[in-house]
Amino acid sequence: MLLASCSTFLFELKDPAVRIATCISSAATSLFYNDEKDILEVECDTKLSGEYIVIFHPAKEYSNDELIEKGLSVDTIRKLRLRGPPVSPRGRINVIPLFTTYAGTKSTAYGQHVSIIEWLQVKKYTNIVSIKLKKQGTNSIIIENVK
Repeated sequence: MLLASCSTFLFELKDPAVRIATCISSAATSLFYNDEKDILEVECDTKLSGEYIVIFHPAKEYSNDELIEKGLSVDTIRKLRLRGPPVSPRGRINVIPLFTTYAGTKSTAYGQHVSIIEWLQVKKYTNIVSIKLKKQGTNSIIIENVK
């Protein structure tokens, strides 16, 4: 029983950012080994209901003014700051529920060859997040769009 409760699989079922990261990792692996495609769109299920925001951002620390310019509320910025600056040089995924005090979840485990090179965000009211992956050169995939 102890081993099952520490399982990544069980954690993944609860954590929306890890769900998205796992979905991206699987899709990126498929795209990476496909010689005929350079772009792949995938739908990832967060298992969330209600209003939330998904943020993909590079490994950069943003000022409050920059975050406000990106349309984030003071409360959302506070929740984002609770996670600290991104440690991974490839960027980070944040899933932040709105209209609750819960700070949300984060992940950097979205695939060995995947990088986030620009700020992408989407406000969601449904559990499905659509993500567009694109090959860059021979050993790299970027997250190009999210909706």
